[in-house]
Amino acid sequence: MATPATGKPRVVPAVGTVMRRLGRAIERLENPAVEKIAEEQKGDPFQVLIATMLSAQTQDPVTFAASNRLFARAPTAAAMLRLDVHTIETLIFPVSFYRNKARHVLDTCQQLLDRFGGRVPATMEELLTLPGVGRKTANLVLIVAHGSGANICVDTHVHRIANRLGWVRTRTPEQSGCAAALVGVDQPVSGDVGTERLPADPPALPRMRRRHALQARRRDAPGPRAADTKALIGRTPSRDPSSTMSSLPHR
Repeated sequence: MATPATGKPRVVPAVGTVMRRLGRAIERLENPAVEKIAEEQKGDPFQVLIATMLSAQTQDPVTFAASNRLFARAPTAAAMLRLDVHTIETLIFPVSFYRNKARHVLDTCQQLLDRFGGRVPATMEELLTLPGVGRKTANLVLIVAHGSGANICVDTHVHRIANRLGWVRTRTPEQSGCAAALVGVDQPVSGDVGTERLPADPPALPRMRRRHALQARRRDAPGPRAADTKALIGRTPSRDPSSTMSSLPHR
């Protein structure tokens, strides 16, 4: 691959070299929220999965606080199913898309018990069948909870940087993830990883992007008051209309 300005072959930095430099650069940085939770809970796959679901498009301090509030009330899938959706919404607010995530958490817990005997799947194919779990979430669960060394998390930033460095030539983060797996982090790359070896965008992707854009416009919708969140911690859910639950968000 040549540079447009000079026509000379472009020097593509080796993946392993860049990753080692990045590793040294981030040594002093604080661990991400999901890794903190994994350390505190000794890698509990269930809590890693739920925390990762909550972390999507949410800042780490918010994810960490919301996850701890939720796990204080429901540390297992069975305990989570004893909460109603409005209680979960209040406990995880203000994570992004907290209403959708609350439903996904309950649906996922139900499927974990019904289909997997309460365990968190250890394969990409099974994880992707859970509500609210995409490839990035599944990859992170496999890495953090199951110790996989064969998975790579790719978001839009990793996708763009990998293309800028010339490691891959892809159109979407999904394709970049596949390309990164083909290349391997220890192999220097001297050319392109062509898109002909990668899967095309899933048919539902444009529809998902439109829905995601609509959800983004609703992100600033009023949520439950902070007082409601504090009142719920350490209490059991109540159906009494006069209780705190009556002030929770309704659709």
